[in-house]
Amino acid sequence: MDLRRWESGKFDFRRSVIILQSIGSFSLIYALSNYQLPPIGKLVAMASPGRASEFIDFYMETLNLKANTVSRIRHEFQKYAKEEVDNIQLPVFVEKLRVPGLIIHDREDQQTPYQNALELHKHWKGAALHTTQGLGHNLRSRELVQLVVDFVKEKPIHLANH
Repeated sequence: MDLRRWESGKFDFRRSVIILQSIGSFSLIYALSNYQLPPIGKLVAMASPGRASEFIDFYMETLNLKANTVSRIRHEFQKYAKEEVDNIQLPVFVEKLRVPGLIIHDREDQQTPYQNALELHKHWKGAALHTTQGLGHNLRSRELVQLVVDFVKEKPIHLANH
């Protein structure tokens, strides 16, 4: 990114590609569909949760949080989002997106179910789905890096949907 153009307000986000994983892609899709942000060129969403309640439950279990703590987190989240946590669902938000996308998800992801990717793909017009096997949530692979590079450069991409 050219920082001088960014600081001057002349940066053209329509030429940008944003690549995010997990809660990062969830957050950006939520923001793009709920706020008037500059349009972006492309979006790569990797291993995205499908619902806000999913990642709250995940952190509750992973961090062994007490019910009272989780209740407070949900309350603060709902206050900020101005919606019930259970109503914050990515498939609803992607229907508003008008940006080309690439969804990448592993069938064996233990943190965010693969079903999320299928739902996103069903509701996000203009997005392609690439399914991996055996990479888990982190999705570390040279082949995936090349796939994303090809998507960014608008080269033909070879999608795997096992």
